Amino acid sequence: MKKKFLVCLAGAATALFAACAPPVANAEPLYVKPGAWELTIATTTTVNAITPRELAKLPPYRRAMIEKSMVHRGGKPNASVQKICVTKEDVDRDRFPPGDDPDCTRQNVVRTVKRMIVTTSCSGVPRTGTITFEAKTPESLAGTIDQPTSNGKFHADIDGRWLAPICVGISDRPAKMR
Repeated sequence: MKKKFLVCLAGAATALFAACAPPVANAEPLYVKPGAWELTIATTTTVNAITPRELAKLPPYRRAMIEKSMVHRGGKPNASVQKICVTKEDVDRDRFPPGDDPDCTRQNVVRTVKRMIVTTSCSGVPRTGTITFEAKTPESLAGTIDQPTSNGKFHADIDGRWLAPICVGISDRPAKMR
């Protein structure tokens, strides 16, 4: 009788552990609505000026963004607001927000319906980083990007809000990435 009780208890503990274990490959995607989103992005960098050699390795659209950012920011914090279009496929494939840098690959994705953590590795200007998003509701989220570089650090805080189920007039991806 005692042996049966221990086997039953062990089975219950295993079932409880399995129920509480973090999600794996078959986990549901981040619980955000597809459609038009507005992202408010506040960036801070402790980067020494990017070297001309590193700048030359970037794709033209990325180089232009960085050059513009360097001129306007002048070493100060920078804030911007972007409207992006997120498809159901983007959400299902952990591409939130869409429009990743083509020089970067996702090394690891850990997610639940409420949180997604992505580790990236980029080749143009060699760097690795972590992107974290937390779905507060299906219509709002918060995120961070942390990316040490060879000559400093990049950090961004992101607040996102869902605008509409359709993306009329939003062109959020450079031509190379459409």
